[in-house]
Amino acid sequence: MEHTLKTWPEPFSETVTGRKRFEFRKNDRNYQVGDTLILREWLPDYLTYTGRELVVKVTYILYNGFDMPAGYCIMSIAPIEKEPEPTSADLDMQDHTPTVDAKKETARLIAERGMS
Repeated sequence: MEHTLKTWPEPFSETVTGRKRFEFRKNDRNYQVGDTLILREWLPDYLTYTGRELVVKVTYILYNGFDMPAGYCIMSIAPIEKEPEPTSADLDMQDHTPTVDAKKETARLIAERGMS
């Protein structure tokens, strides 16, 4: 099954660069190993997508344990399509602190898409 999911910029960037290989989600879609997730970068402040997406396959799911809230799951994911090239904003997220360059890249994406 295929699921399209909103992903905020920081976790999207971490997934693109390869540091984040999991999704913690409410299991309201009955996720299964082998499902395809289409992760679409979402700008919550502008209520719009950036146009970047990453397609991944679910390789493992943890449904309970370790005090995980009921109804949630942690999915291990692996890219199944060529990952988008990391932008300067992605690379700036390496220390988890947005820099001026990351802010400029976000502003560029917003201006490019006419989302002011």
